[in-house]
Amino acid sequence: MKKTERDYNKIGKTERVFKIVKILLKEKNKTMSELASLLGVSVRTIRRDMEEVSLIIPIYYKRGRHGGGVYITSAEVLLCSA
Repeated sequence: MKKTERDYNKIGKTERVFKIVKILLKEKNKTMSELASLLGVSVRTIRRDMEEVSLIIPIYYKRGRHGGGVYITSAEVLLCSA
């Protein structure tokens, strides 16, 4: 079976989870739609990945059209848990 360009652009779950962590640490919050768009996956995939992300950094979810999304809890929590 011949690999397509799309096959080469796919990343594994572990790599995707660490990219989500990196994005959240840098930007503090993102909507699930924004994360899905950045990583080229569905929102449903991002929702599934959030369980693993929550094991790495403290996150919480906020619902709503304006201001809803995934947030990291705080930088102090990250420093205290290290």
